[in-house]
Amino acid sequence: TGIISGTLGAVLLPKGTYTLRLTVRDISNNMAVYKIGVEITDPLPAVDEILGRVAENFGKIGDMRAEMTVCGSVGTKKFPQIEEIFMIKKPDKMKVISPSENKTIIINGDITYTITPEEVISFDLSESSDVQLNQLNFYYNLDEFQKTHEVTIKGLQEKNIYILEIIPTRPEWTYNKLVMYVDYIKGIDVKKEIYFGNETTP
Repeated sequence: TGIISGTLGAVLLPKGTYTLRLTVRDISNNMAVYKIGVEITDPLPAVDEILGRVAENFGKIGDMRAEMTVCGSVGTKKFPQIEEIFMIKKPDKMKVISPSENKTIIINGDITYTITPEEVISFDLSESSDVQLNQLNFYYNLDEFQKTHEVTIKGLQEKNIYILEIIPTRPEWTYNKLVMYVDYIKGIDVKKEIYFGNETTP
């Protein structure tokens, strides 16, 4: 914390909180003094740096098995909390088991399988514009994700948590906007909001 007085030109200051004291005189030589608080922080990382940090971190995962508690909402509607088993096998295999829903989802490269007691449904990720599948490119194929989306930094929620607004560039996409909250230091997306059609709430 410091106080800077006088006329400022190009000044390079270290990070910190400063008080600028400005002296203003009018044509009658009447004087007024103003104090303005200024905080100097590190510059915002570029979009490529934020996206790359998440993709790089995800790429470090080898074989993993975890138990997850999943909850979600659409607008004001909240969905019941469910327990899932989540597994990853590097580089492109994923399995999610939902005992309460009696459903298993398997991703094996470009092919995804949804398995229930009644049926097995498979589809090709490379040919689909389904909402969940395109988001997987955020982790598995970042170059393709950036080709099909415009990404801008909308703000900083708290220290190191950057808010990214992601707009698909293809009209056939089933969602019109993603908002992702990314912890830049940890390299993880901590929250994701999906907007459909003309909806203003996720």
